[in-house]
Amino acid sequence: MENIEQLRKVATRAGKLLTSLSESIRQQKEELKLTEFYQEYSKAALYKLPKLSKGSVEYAVAEMEASGYIFKKKPSGNTMKYAMTIQNVIDLYFHRKVPKYRDRFDKAFTIFVCNLKGGGSKTVSTASLSHAFRAHPQLLFEDLRILAIDFDP
Repeated sequence: MENIEQLRKVATRAGKLLTSLSESIRQQKEELKLTEFYQEYSKAALYKLPKLSKGSVEYAVAEMEASGYIFKKKPSGNTMKYAMTIQNVIDLYFHRKVPKYRDRFDKAFTIFVCNLKGGGSKTVSTASLSHAFRAHPQLLFEDLRILAIDFDP
């Protein structure tokens, strides 16, 4: 009984520490304005993505802006250049009616990461896989929704 009470105390302290660290990291990201993924695409960079061409990008951007969509832009010399986020690119694919993964397939794709050795490699590997599936340029048109579940205590 004594061991269980001690375990509860350790678990409570660990939970408080994790919450404190997470809050500290969140505050630092907000302070440095790093709350979004850093990857940005110029309009010219979109021409190289799957299912897009110069003409289709130019036409879609013009149509979307005419209907009120606002793309992120940043100054470059005397002009403003497009600095499209991943969401901007996904919205462009949606505007062009490119079918997403979930439109073509009824079931989710499941990956199970296992390593009996222990340590933190499973969590890091799973987080890296999740990030890559969502942000890889060749997969943006799929607009993948990722759910990562870590059962490690």
